[in-house]
Amino acid sequence: MASRLSIRLVFMALATFMFAIVSGHPTPKTVPRGLPKVPANDPFYQPPAGFESTAPGTVLRSRSVTVAIFGLIPEPIETYQILYRTTAVDGSAIATVTTVFIPWFPMTDRFVSFHTAYDSSATQCDPSYTYQLGASQTDLITSAEMLIIQIYLLQGYIVSAPDYEGPDAAFSPGHLEGMAVLDSMRAVSNFQNSGLSTNKPMIVGVGYSGGAIATGWAGALQSKYAPELKIKGWAQGGTPANLTGTFYQLDNTLFSGFQSAGVAGLLKPSAYGAQLQPVLDSVLTVQGKSLLDYANSHCSVQDLLNFPEQSLF
Repeated sequence: MASRLSIRLVFMALATFMFAIVSGHPTPKTVPRGLPKVPANDPFYQPPAGFESTAPGTVLRSRSVTVAIFGLIPEPIETYQILYRTTAVDGSAIATVTTVFIPWFPMTDRFVSFHTAYDSSATQCDPSYTYQLGASQTDLITSAEMLIIQIYLLQGYIVSAPDYEGPDAAFSPGHLEGMAVLDSMRAVSNFQNSGLSTNKPMIVGVGYSGGAIATGWAGALQSKYAPELKIKGWAQGGTPANLTGTFYQLDNTLFSGFQSAGVAGLLKPSAYGAQLQPVLDSVLTVQGKSLLDYANSHCSVQDLLNFPEQSLF
């Protein structure tokens, strides 16, 4: 059943593209030359000097991009990326990116905040990179969930998909991810090219699995961190509600590769690195350090293939 649904979604996406061509609807005006740069080498991801003094959710810069299904089939819609200011676990200022998809005939008073399950602690796995035409499709989960975004676009919803793990790809620290989601909503609400007719749009947040960490924490933090947002609902599934319990449940299973990515994410500077690194240094074996190094440079599918049915503990 799942495979039939995937095939159906692929055909929907292809049909959308072909309809755009034959009906005269806008297609991307230009196709970028060369391949997109990974975030570590792309100046767009670096915040400007003095950004620390801006408010959370401030748009720091933006650009128009060409996005593509599986990196190959260009989307015939307007798409922008926004670098915005958000907040690290310790309260300091950091910046990350959200990608804004605008359908042909958008509903201009609302948008969907879609939190893809990229479940990785390497910045080349960021959705904002994977979405772009010509990008390496190393994060296959993000590539597949791009098909879900197509459903929202076909229904007329503007969609924002943030890199909610922040600038150093901190997978699993929910507090950080929740704030990044809420600040992306602020940024999109105030972005001039968002397609929205109001700076107080209605918003629904959506996420599954790793994306549910970001969704659940955003829902929990919203009333205090971003009470001005007009949230109409949250939808989450496969939710890792208790991170410790999730780690034990994943241990020694086919999905134990998520553990190394999760620990690597907790150790990021924007998360809990200052507190956790000394603890981990005192207990990690050579193999354990090797696994974390691998997780810091590979995406979720590679992590799963590298560390199946093994025990972190």
